[in-house]
Amino acid sequence: MWRIRLLFPAIYSILLVPAVLNSSQPLKLFVLVACPCLAFLINWRSVSHLVGLLSIALGTLVPFLLLVQSGVCSASLRKIHDLPDCVLHRSVDVLLNVCLLSAALILATANEWRGSLPATINNMGLPRSIRSTTIVAGSMIGEFQRAMLRVHHAYTARGEAVPAIHWRNLVVLPRMLGAVWAAELNGFVERIQGQWSSDQFWMRYVPPISQCEITFRKSDLTVLVLGGAVLIGSIRSVLS
Repeated sequence: MWRIRLLFPAIYSILLVPAVLNSSQPLKLFVLVACPCLAFLINWRSVSHLVGLLSIALGTLVPFLLLVQSGVCSASLRKIHDLPDCVLHRSVDVLLNVCLLSAALILATANEWRGSLPATINNMGLPRSIRSTTIVAGSMIGEFQRAMLRVHHAYTARGEAVPAIHWRNLVVLPRMLGAVWAAELNGFVERIQGQWSSDQFWMRYVPPISQCEITFRKSDLTVLVLGGAVLIGSIRSVLS
């Protein structure tokens, strides 16, 4: 059991139980604080960039969330002075759940990261089909980023785009995305007919679960304890 990590990655879903069961806010706040703190203690380098991306995503979510909740509250309320309380009440629950999901993601990234996507996904003990799909998706994301850079450089060299924030980039953006997707799909077909059709490729990068080197870390025990505490707290919240 200690080698094949039977409770992973299902243990991370337990951290989301307070959001699913709509448990008390103190339990949500406990998970929200404990997960990032534990993640930084485990592997702060692997989560530093992720925290920045999640912060940007949360910063863009908040204005749209307030706008949507204002529309919902204004349509259901008769007194306009009750609008701020309604928006605050409806928004807090959504933000807590989103932050709860982000905290669990940060902890999973810190505890599971093994330096590369194949090593990380193979160490989690997932079925081979899921591991194959994940590695293919990760490969396509990387290729899409590289294709976007190449296409943007090409449009910049032709004078149709500007290497800065400019309105001209928005004008040519649909054509740039079309060129990127055409290049990405063409490369996808080539990889299917080439390396992805080789059994040796999949045996190397996505071996059967019996051949994966799955290790149990000391930090796994801490995550298990945290998951057990959250599960017990959720059950007590439901029964009380």
